[in-house]
Amino acid sequence: MAGHGGKREGAGRPKGRPNKITIERQEQLILEKREPLDRILQAMQIFESLAEHYQPGTTEQPNPNHDEAKYVGYVKLMADTAAKAAPYVHHRRASIVHTGPNDGAIQIEAIDNALAKMSDMELNQLERLLTPLVSSARVTPGIADSSRAGNRWKKH
Repeated sequence: MAGHGGKREGAGRPKGRPNKITIERQEQLILEKREPLDRILQAMQIFESLAEHYQPGTTEQPNPNHDEAKYVGYVKLMADTAAKAAPYVHHRRASIVHTGPNDGAIQIEAIDNALAKMSDMELNQLERLLTPLVSSARVTPGIADSSRAGNRWKKH
């Protein structure tokens, strides 16, 4: 009875290939759309419908099912699931800081050239106009040339 039982070359499932049960499970997951985002969105919709069921009505049409504690609880759950779904739907915005050389001010030649051509009186007027704007925007203008350290607009 040669060829029965024992280890044989080429017999059985190839290494690394999933078995029938694993393949069936993967196909079922694809059919049921059980990916994280889909499950989170489905949960959010369930919480939304429950919140609607328990929400307060109007004075003309009061909701007989109104329950403030349940309504608030389901709204919070809905907001929590929405926050969990956000990374799958929206990209996170990066925090960007623009700086010039050596983390200093960004050099803008056109502005520097215009400031260099202004008279002391014009620079003082410009400073009076810009100072309230700068302080309200909480921006500290960088001083490109350290020789202007006393008055940032005044020529030396």
